[in-house]
Amino acid sequence: MLLITGCARHTEDAQHSITGEVSYSTPVRFSENARLELILTDVSVEGPAIQIASTDIDHLTELPCRFSLAYPAQKINPAHRYTIEARVYSGQHLSYATDTPHEVLTQGKPHELNLQVSAADNINSSSASASVANDETIFQGEMRTASDVTLYRIGLKNELLVWLEEERSNITPQPVKARYEFKGALLQHYRDALGLEIQFDERGRPQRMQRQQQILDIKRETDMLNVIRNRASLLRSQALASRESQSHRQATEQWQGVDGLTKYK
Repeated sequence: MLLITGCARHTEDAQHSITGEVSYSTPVRFSENARLELILTDVSVEGPAIQIASTDIDHLTELPCRFSLAYPAQKINPAHRYTIEARVYSGQHLSYATDTPHEVLTQGKPHELNLQVSAADNINSSSASASVANDETIFQGEMRTASDVTLYRIGLKNELLVWLEEERSNITPQPVKARYEFKGALLQHYRDALGLEIQFDERGRPQRMQRQQQILDIKRETDMLNVIRNRASLLRSQALASRESQSHRQATEQWQGVDGLTKYK
């Protein structure tokens, strides 16, 4: 009852809700303070994906768990695509998460659904989540360091990475969100949730920098540019390596299922 009440308090100011259940492959009970986070996102627009609504269920004691995520109906465009994701935190540690976003609301997608989560330690190389318009494939994964956890999504066309989005949980009060766009291996465009935007030319050289409409001096922001370039390179390498590893595992499983052929790892 405590969990259902925690969901219901977010529905008072909204006309519609997405409902369902979050579960793991086996029942889970939490002995320490746990929290379930649900996020509804518009993934149709140019630039970073837009968060439409979110809710937290505090004092989570077990999975499966029923949820209700309220959203403002006026923000939903029938022509857009929307996804929902679930994450379970034990204290500050990400314990479980959906390894692929689930489409909801528009274009025949449901308002009621079951979200299966995976153990966070197994999300380092997630499977491709969906094929969308213009032969674009989306792949999602996770990167861990000593100080933060990064959830990333990449878009591929013709097997080439064209964009990458990250959401990084660290010591700051709010996760850091950013989007990188590439042409080949060169960074072409950067935008983050703090209002910083950078455009690059065909050779990957910065052409314009602005933060919340204020133009920045490129020469004075060399350190910032280097950090962003290094971050883009690190995430791009990690994402491509994880995807390659996942493809290899899938191929291995197919070979192991064929009698008379040599198994390989």
